[in-house]
Amino acid sequence: MRNLALLCFGIILTSSCADTIASLDKYTFSLFGKTVFMGAEEVSIKEVHLDHAVLDEKNVIVEGNIVSVGEYNTYAVMVDSTARVLVIQTQVVSFEDRIKGIDVGKKFKVLGKLVIRKKGLPTIEAKSVIGI
Repeated sequence: MRNLALLCFGIILTSSCADTIASLDKYTFSLFGKTVFMGAEEVSIKEVHLDHAVLDEKNVIVEGNIVSVGEYNTYAVMVDSTARVLVIQTQVVSFEDRIKGIDVGKKFKVLGKLVIRKKGLPTIEAKSVIGI
């Protein structure tokens, strides 16, 4: 474990680039469902709606089922037992391959940035997605 921590610390020192840290977090999220450096908070979809003023522009992790996918795979609607939220998937290259019409009803975990849109509704701009 100590060697892994030293390796991570060495990578950060040698690169010191925000893009590299974001890439490492996306990779650890795809493996373990957690982030190391971003400090993304795992929240329910209901919390996204109730606390969107506090969580605005922050990284969050939400878990739920996909109930519909946009015509060109640019967005998906995710639900859990409490609420639903729009997930914008234009930043995730592999999202198009992961979520298609055949995946409706499957459970996914999404790492993304919570953003408030024009009418005050929160949406999530996906950065990474894993199937559960």
